[in-house]
Amino acid sequence: MTRKTLLRLGAARESIRVFTESDGALCRVQWREHGRLKTKSWPNVPAGRAQAKAFAQGLADRRTAKPEAPRLTMRDIWRAYADDRFQHLRVRSQQIYTEYWMTWQTMWGATAIAEDATRQSVVELRKALDARGLAVTTIGETIRMVKRVYRYAEAAELIARNRVSGYEYRVAKEKRPAPVAEYRTEEIRAILAQLNPASPTQWRPWCALTLCWTQGARQHAVLHLQWADVDLEARRITWRAEWDKVGRERTQPLREAAVEALAHAWAHRERMGYVGTWVFPAGSAKSQRDVYSIQSLWAALTKAERSAKVEHKRQRGGHGLRRLLTGDVNALTGDPMLALHAIGDTDARQAARYIVPREDRIKDAFDGLDRAIADDGEARE
Repeated sequence: MTRKTLLRLGAARESIRVFTESDGALCRVQWREHGRLKTKSWPNVPAGRAQAKAFAQGLADRRTAKPEAPRLTMRDIWRAYADDRFQHLRVRSQQIYTEYWMTWQTMWGATAIAEDATRQSVVELRKALDARGLAVTTIGETIRMVKRVYRYAEAAELIARNRVSGYEYRVAKEKRPAPVAEYRTEEIRAILAQLNPASPTQWRPWCALTLCWTQGARQHAVLHLQWADVDLEARRITWRAEWDKVGRERTQPLREAAVEALAHAWAHRERMGYVGTWVFPAGSAKSQRDVYSIQSLWAALTKAERSAKVEHKRQRGGHGLRRLLTGDVNALTGDPMLALHAIGDTDARQAARYIVPREDRIKDAFDGLDRAIADDGEARE
């Protein structure tokens, strides 16, 4: 029986052949699959021959087609981002970034396809966070984290499209957060007066708040201070990079009140028989931490505020004491960069955040102007 070839596709040994038999009854497609010869037939009429050729072409196309890449999930792109970028970040930054991203991932699901997210997905996220009453700063940071991960995934060609990048987080002026307020000297003195540095339960907050105030250090750094970082003879103190928010080690001269606070801390160390490295060891044997916690410091501060009848202002805490020192140095020297250096900051743009307008200084300036005008009028008379 003779065959008439109508179409041949592919290399000789792997070819796909379309042919008719000599009797002309059928049109066949023949090919090999995993080494086995396979055949499929159609009636030998124009429509049948067209179907046979189309089938053969489909077989050839599937052989040459590249496998489709899997579409990655929310979890996949986050793991890729964290694996690449976390090696350059401090542990605390890693924790914060993870918290922001998990807010997004929890809302849509870890197995949701990442590139299916749209601008509207971000709109829905913002609505949900607004409904929870979260601060606009927290919402903004969450959205920025989502956009950051998506930009990374797009640049790394993990996703084919990034439709969340077009969203812009905007906040009405009246809803923008006010700068954190500073404490004033009379307020922190009144607060410290409610705490007894000789007390076994109150010396830690008294000493820690004194260091935050006089040295302008962050609470996290103060509570992780070690005796090896304190040189009372030279009156120097070192803040280690591992406990610093921006990962920078720095050394400061100690102020008189700070020396007094550290002397109290050392006296309590000897009273307790403590031989560890921390200046502020945990206040309870049941504590899971090695050092006195920020939560305990916050509780002691707010209680002392109430006792001193000092107004409690949202988020003030240790940041308010850093701002107090910055403002005092700026008021004394008129040098905002020196004021920033006093708290370990080198970015001039932070001056607007840390140097809070003081009404009493404005009043002093106005009074000075009024006196100058009066003196000028008397001189003319």
